[in-house]
Amino acid sequence: MYPKKSYTSRQRGFLIPLALILLVGIAFLAIAISRLSSQSGTQATVEGLSAQAFYAAESGAQYGMANLFDNVTARAQTDTNCALMAGGVTITYTIPGLAICTAVVSCRSDTDTGNTISFYYINSLGECGGGQLLGQREIEVSAYMK
Repeated sequence: MYPKKSYTSRQRGFLIPLALILLVGIAFLAIAISRLSSQSGTQATVEGLSAQAFYAAESGAQYGMANLFDNVTARAQTDTNCALMAGGVTITYTIPGLAICTAVVSCRSDTDTGNTISFYYINSLGECGGGQLLGQREIEVSAYMK
């Protein structure tokens, strides 16, 4: 008779492919979790920069309104102040909360048909950060003078 092979000799090497499949699956899962946590961290940073950009833009709009009506008694003076900001004024912040931010403030004006009222539009674009981590917000405020 032929020698019988033992049951254990027929099962030899069965766990190696199973272990490799499990190892590859766990590695894939670890990479996916790592990427997700990295993306959520980046998203949180961008949201923070966006909030800072909003405050930079708001501060720029307030700066524009202050320059527009600073020591003004006549409409012609306000028109001149607006014309000085028409090309855009860049503000670079140095205070701790906005140290990585800038704002570009510009002004445009219109008059009514009877030329008795001037309407002013202050536009402020706030930017914080740089590259792929950039937050931007834009604010426009308006005012008029008779």
